[in-house]
Amino acid sequence: MKMSIIFVSLFSLSLSLEMTSIDLGKNVIIDSSNYEFRLAYKGPSKNMFLFLVSHEKGNLGFEIECPMIEFSTNLTKKENGIIIYNQEGTCNLKFRVEKGDGGSLIVYDFKALYEIGLKNIYGKIDKDMKWDTIVDDESHDESKSKLTFLVPNFRTNSNITFEYLERTSFYSFKNPFMVCHEKICKENVSSYYFEKGKSYQIYVKVQKVSLFYAIPPFKFYAEDSEEKYSNDDIKYTYNEPQPGPNPPLSSNYIKVPIQILILLISLLL
Repeated sequence: MKMSIIFVSLFSLSLSLEMTSIDLGKNVIIDSSNYEFRLAYKGPSKNMFLFLVSHEKGNLGFEIECPMIEFSTNLTKKENGIIIYNQEGTCNLKFRVEKGDGGSLIVYDFKALYEIGLKNIYGKIDKDMKWDTIVDDESHDESKSKLTFLVPNFRTNSNITFEYLERTSFYSFKNPFMVCHEKICKENVSSYYFEKGKSYQIYVKVQKVSLFYAIPPFKFYAEDSEEKYSNDDIKYTYNEPQPGPNPPLSSNYIKVPIQILILLISLLL
């Protein structure tokens, strides 16, 4: 009995070691061998998350389980946006991938700050995009009222284009963009000229639509942005205290305390 318990524990730990931990703003591949993910609790509590999911065909099943919320849906569109509210704690994500299907995932935490070089095309937009939101009045607060992108010491002179969908299946939206430079801000932006060596802030603002809070499907990019998404062009931090003494900002896999592994292995001997 004792041996079977230890083997089960080791097996469970090995599964958690193999579960990919999502880094915010990074493009993550989804396929038949990589379909379970963990969104670690790295930032302040009461967060809003945006999941951008692309896939090739069929019904892609999507499930998310957090300490105080569970949500599941079938993604029948190739481009999808899902906005949820998480009060606190680590979330587990699982995709049910049909044979021959595959895609990618990007996750944004609304309380994080994203430093970018504007080499990518950021966001996702498609006229047939499915857009789900489950953030209501009770779970909304001003501290997560926008996505924040920082562009320090811009690398070149370039015109930046901002696009959004005015209407999805259930919601109508207004322009969510605001750009700031040296404390001067411009709202409802569709185009903005960035100069080499100067620093800018790009905000994608949350708005109330019907009974919920959301941002529209959006994207923005520089003239020389690459279609292929580079994970090296985005990194994130938080401007609020984080839980624990020195929590990691990013990791590729879940880390299990080595003491636990040593203890379980020693019991087998």
